[in-house]
Amino acid sequence: MNTTNEKSSVTLHPITLFGGKLVTVSFEPTEAEMKTWEGRNVSGPENGDGGTPSLPRTEQVRVRQIPIRDYERGFALVHDEIALAGFLCGKDRAWALTLAPQSYELVLAAGKEVNEKGFFAFAGRRAAELAEKEQAAMVVGLQIAQEHPELLEKAMRNAGPAWSGPSLASPPRPAA
Repeated sequence: MNTTNEKSSVTLHPITLFGGKLVTVSFEPTEAEMKTWEGRNVSGPENGDGGTPSLPRTEQVRVRQIPIRDYERGFALVHDEIALAGFLCGKDRAWALTLAPQSYELVLAAGKEVNEKGFFAFAGRRAAELAEKEQAAMVVGLQIAQEHPELLEKAMRNAGPAWSGPSLASPPRPAA
């Protein structure tokens, strides 16, 4: 049984294939396609003018279950959702940028479903671990600053203008 979104041509196939889901995604038309189809009726698969395909273009892709060997690489993409959408399908960020918005959301939803107890569980644990380490480092830094204010003063002095912030007395200079 296929589930089709009534508002779009996006189809989710509830088929599990090697730990993933097959989905049919649609793409935003390119400028060249828009020029080619300008003024033409493109409602059917072929519109009688030489076989111009209908809009939008579609492709069936497998939203994969991320293998453990790729967890670290995927974790690096967690803060780049567009790249993550491509990664979930074994494709790159450039591919994901061409998806129609509803297909982009479908890929992310299928990816979260397929990887909920695998990759995204790992990513959650890893993010919590990194947050704990960052918090511990901040506490240590504050303790050192309280016990040795001269070190903090020296560090800020050596850091230079990056730590000084904006000043009303010296407006930013225009770029050369």
